[in-house]
Formats: sequence, C-alpha cells, structure tokens
Amino acid sequence: MFKFFNTMKTAKFQLSVLILAIVYVVGVLLWQNMSTLYAEEIFTINKVEKPVKKLANNVSVGLHINNFPTFDFNKNQFIMDAFVSFKFEVGTESLGTISNFTFRNSNLQNLGILYKSEPMIKLVGDNVLVTYHVQVEFKSPLEQKYFPIGDHRLNIILENRTITPNEVVFNSTLDDFVLSKDLFVSTWMPTQKMVQSGYMSSKLNEKDPTLNVKYPAVVFTIDFENISNRNLFTLYFPMFVIFLICLLSLIINLHDLTRLALVAASLPILVLFRTAIDAISPVVGRVTKVDYVYFLLVFLSLLILLFQAFVIINVRKIKKMSEEVQKRKLARMENLNNLFFLIIILFLVILITYDAFM
Repeated sequence: MFKFFNTMKTAKFQLSVLILAIVYVVGVLLWQNMSTLYAEEIFTINKVEKPVKKLANNVSVGLHINNFPTFDFNKNQFIMDAFVSFKFEVGTESLGTISNFTFRNSNLQNLGILYKSEPMIKLVGDNVLVTYHVQVEFKSPLEQKYFPIGDHRLNIILENRTITPNEVVFNSTLDDFVLSKDLFVSTWMPTQKMVQSGYMSSKLNEKDPTLNVKYPAVVFTIDFENISNRNLFTLYFPMFVIFLICLLSLIINLHDLTRLALVAASLPILVLFRTAIDAISPVVGRVTKVDYVYFLLVFLSLLILLFQAFVIINVRKIKKMSEEVQKRKLARMENLNNLFFLIIILFLVILITYDAFM
C-alpha cells in the first residue's frame, strides 16, 4: 500500500495516467464519430393489399431531387428542388386529381409546395407521364440525441389526401427515386436510399376504425452520413482543455494557492461555454451527447473545486501544528490528493465509456 502511494506521488506516474486517459477519451469520441449511428427509425406506412391493387388505378410515382437550396439538420429546415412524376394508363386519371399531391410536414402555402410548374405531359406507349418541377419547404421527424456526432435519416413523404387507396394506388421503386449527381449538401453525404409505397391513415374516432381517413402515399428515405468533424472539435476541444486545467491543479504542491486559483478561474469559463454550445446545438427537449459530456465535465470540475477548498483549509490548520504532526498530516493529505486525482480520472473514463455504449 505504501509503495502504491509512493508511486502515485511521482510526476511520471501522474502524467502517464493523464495522457492515457486523454488518448482513451479522444479515441472513444472519434470512434463514435466514425461509427454509423442513425437515431431516426425508418418511417413505415401501411401496405395496400393485392386485391385492392387489382381494382384500383395504379400510378407509378417518381422523385428526382436536383438539389437542396436549404439543408440544415440542426434547425430541421429543408428546401428541396425536384421533379415529381406520375405515370398511369391513358384515360384512367385526370390532371386535376394527380395535381393535388403534397408533402408531409411542409409549408402550408399552396398545398405545401412553394413552387409548382405547369404539368409537363408526355405519352410513353399506352401510358401518360405527368411531371412537375417543384420546390418544397418541409421538416422531418429528426432525433438529435447523438449531436454533434452521428448520422441522419431524411424521410420525404409525398401524399394525396383528396383520394383513397381504393381509388388510386401509388407505386414506386428505387429506380423511380433519383438523386442528382450535382447534389450538394455541404458536410453530409447520401449513402443509401429507400422507397416505400402504400397509404397513410388518420383517425377521426378513437373507437370506430371504420371512420378512418385513408390516402395514398410514398416515403422516399435518404441516409446521410456526417463527413465533418468540425462540430466535434469546436464543442469538445475547448471543454476538455478547460477541464484539463482543473485536473492539472491537483498535481501542484499542496502549499501553493495556485491550486485553488486555477479551478476558480476555469470553472466559470466552463460554465459560460454553455452559451457557445447552445448557439450551435439544435433546440431539443432531451439531453444530447454534447450535453452529457458538458454536464459531466462541469460536475467533475465542481468536485475538484470543493476538494481544493478542502485542501487549502486543512493545510492552513496543519501549519499551526508541531513539525512532526505537520509531516504526518501533510503526507496523508498528499496521499488523499493523489487518490482523488485517480478517482476523478477513473470517473471520467467510466462515464465517457458508459455514454459511448448507452
């Protein structure tokens, strides 16, 4: 036991432990950032049964996305520039019915569409192809619990609430969902796309399902990978530097008042850093990854501040004692200080690990 405490006193041991902890924490954060983490579930809709499909008019729906003039996952703001196409047999559908399509969670102006061109009509064999150039402002049900790391899944839901799936069935495949080669979405890279066609249902009465309103819909889903480390370093690096200053105060000599001064100066800066986090972070009602790390570092820094105050008060009392008692009590206080240093690092490593796998 005495050998262990003697080892803890050495600067080589303390710095080695500190460096190992820093390397581990940085490694865990980078590993999380490089991992594929989608907080959003794949949006699902009801499937149309085969007997209904045979009786209803089948319309093939396509979406070609040219670009996103506005693309912001943090603010949940998207403006999509795209072509929407409908293909159906000649004489089975009217332009008036087809043109009533809209997008879920979109701006209510003009049925949710900011701009819609006149229909471009083309005959393809026995089918009619009707295409619209549209610009749509919409939101998506996003989950931000992994911010500032992790990826996102964007669901674009096209629907027509003026008809029922018994009248018209929307069909769509991956070949009907096209992303332009010139698609530019800043620090996000589309990695996968999915398509689901079917119908949505809205309840008019909780106890009577026969009163439900049903309408055809298609869900176009894109998985976006975060290819930027900017938010990770912008938010985490300053926090850990400030916390490191607090932690290094435990290595300074017990008699040096700089121990308390370092923590007393660093902790308010760490608390004020919350304004920088709030300026970048999305507005959500739950704790994100960066919130968890921030609260953890503030809590550990507060423990260090209280411990430093405890040390300063006790050292002043010890100075009034005899020389022999001073040596004995200062040795105990130094062992307690070194043990507290290890405990803080251990807490940091354990709680960061817990956050990575929770």
